[in-house]
Order: sequence, then structure tokens, then C-alpha cells
Amino acid sequence: MKLVTAFLAGLASYVQTLQRGWSADNARGALAGQEEWKKIANNAGDPGPAD
Repeated sequence: MKLVTAFLAGLASYVQTLQRGWSADNARGALAGQEEWKKIANNAGDPGPAD
């Protein structure tokens, strides 16, 4: 297993994985994945915090 930090190039693959029902939260399962996917979708146009 290789852990990587979040990066924009991998975001599309991560979202696809969430859409297929995967979640890092094994207690809440797919529901947690759906919530994370919605958070990503809601922030898609947000450039993030200003420096």
C-alpha cells in the first residue's frame, strides 16, 4: 500500500471511487462517501483560502 497526499490530478479518480460506494469511513460506509462526494462537488468552484 502506498499513501499519497491529496493532489488535484487524482481528484477525478477519487470522486469516481466515492461514486462507486467506497469510503474510508468503514463505520458509516457508503453514506460517508456520498457526503464527501457532495462536499467536493459543492467546493468545485471554490479556489480555497486566500494566502
